[in-house]
Amino acid sequence: MEENKKLYSQKAIGIATFFGGPMAAGYLVKKNYQSLGQESHAKKAFLIGIVSTLLLFAGIFSIPESIIDKIPNAIIPAIYTGIIYLIVEKLQGQNLKEHLEYGRVFYSAWRAGGIGAISMMILLLSIVTTAFITADLSKTEPNSDIATTDIEFDSFFDNKEAAVKSKHRNISIRGDLKANEIGIKFPNEANVGEEIKIVLINTKESLVKVKILKSSNYKVRGMVSSSNGLYKNGVMTGTYTLKFYLTFNAKGEYEFNESWFENLPENLNLRTEKIKIN
Repeated sequence: MEENKKLYSQKAIGIATFFGGPMAAGYLVKKNYQSLGQESHAKKAFLIGIVSTLLLFAGIFSIPESIIDKIPNAIIPAIYTGIIYLIVEKLQGQNLKEHLEYGRVFYSAWRAGGIGAISMMILLLSIVTTAFITADLSKTEPNSDIATTDIEFDSFFDNKEAAVKSKHRNISIRGDLKANEIGIKFPNEANVGEEIKIVLINTKESLVKVKILKSSNYKVRGMVSSSNGLYKNGVMTGTYTLKFYLTFNAKGEYEFNESWFENLPENLNLRTEKIKIN
């Protein structure tokens, strides 16, 4: 290795990994190997980084939404960053130590962080592209058993028979959303002490200011708002969703209506729905 060659430190690789995933780590480890004159190891490192990234996101997407919503955002990046930090120590730790002892120069953490950010943007673009392609394919091959001309991500169908055939058995039944309506999605039944998720959906207005009122019948863990895309008669439109997490502590059958919420958008109607508590 030439004396003026720079390397990426373990800390710098860790920063890039946290923001850009294993692919960023693979790229920086590759650059280190190239500076060390180990070209064959460099190619393997980058390939492993890409494969690890694909496996990581496949694993994340396979986790049920009810579980992934409970995991703090920083936990998963912290876990794979720690693992990769230890791997770098094993693979290049001695080389990095000698590089430091000889007073040679390292690349800045800012440079590594920038590479991590670029990697993150590439990953996000890949995810968005894949989502659009998947949605487009699902539109071109509609289920002939569904009695509706609309194929929606949130899948509200015109009748109970169509909803059952579509395998959406545990959501409230709802026809097409109109401009002045809010769709509501939740399990038809729940057990006392079991956390359930209620989702409000609207096609025109943001629901971010909506709050659920306190009640002696349930406790609220928190809420999450987001916007989603949907295909409606072949046209991509937008939806706004608001998720509430409730744990019921009393038995009975409860009716969801406007009286449960405050700050509902003006002139929007929430359809009356019921849930049975076991």
